[in-house]
Amino acid sequence: MNLDTSLIGDFTTAAGSLIGLGGGIWASMGIVALGGALKEQNGNEIKASIWHICGAAIITAGGVYLATLG
Repeated sequence: MNLDTSLIGDFTTAAGSLIGLGGGIWASMGIVALGGALKEQNGNEIKASIWHICGAAIITAGGVYLATLG
């Protein structure tokens, strides 16, 4: 039985691209939140926004890595 692995490669490339795009959007939302927190000088919100951006960077990196596997 022969398996067509090109379908799996296409899926991982597409999924990785979507995950990377989602991570980029998530990071931009964190940057906007950070700007608002810095303007208001709200320490807890600044910390949360920085963690938001860090999480988005991890998601984006995972998506890019997944896209390269395909």
